[in-house]
Amino acid sequence: MKRKYFAFRIGIIFTTMSLLLTLTFVVPIFSVLHATPVEILACGLVDNNPYSNVGKLAIFILATILLLFLFVIFKVIKNEAKRHSDKSGFEILVMMLIFYFIVHPLGFYLYWGAFLNFENDGQLIFSVVDSFPYSSLSFMVFGLFIDKVWEKNLAQ
Repeated sequence: MKRKYFAFRIGIIFTTMSLLLTLTFVVPIFSVLHATPVEILACGLVDNNPYSNVGKLAIFILATILLLFLFVIFKVIKNEAKRHSDKSGFEILVMMLIFYFIVHPLGFYLYWGAFLNFENDGQLIFSVVDSFPYSSLSFMVFGLFIDKVWEKNLAQ
C-alpha cells in the first residue's frame, strides 16, 4: 500500500475546511438546504402535529440514505482492494463530497432533535451553524473507515 491513512488525511482536510466554513455562517445554511425535499417528503408521510414527527422521520430517511451509502462504499472499496489497485485520490474526494451532502443535514436534524427538542421557529435555520462543527468531525471517522476497510481487504 503506497499511501497509508490517505483517506484519513483527506478526511482531516474536509474536517478542517468544514470547520473553517462554519465561520462564514452562509455555507452551513446552504449545505443543509438540499435536504428540504426530505423534510417535504416526511411532511407528507406523517402527521405534522406535533412537528417533531416530521423531524424524526427526516432523521430516519437521512440515516437510511447514509447507511446505504456506507454499504455501497464498503462494497466498492472491498472490490478495489481485492484487485490490488491503489486508492485513488479522486475517488476518495468524490466519496467525501457525497458524504458531505448527507452528513451535514443529518447532523442538523440530530442537533435539532437533541438540543432544540424539534421546536420550529424562524430562527431554526441559524441552528445549522451550531450543528455544523459536530457533523464536520465525521469526515475523519469516514476516512478511517475507508482506510480500515481497504487494509482489511488488501491483506486477503
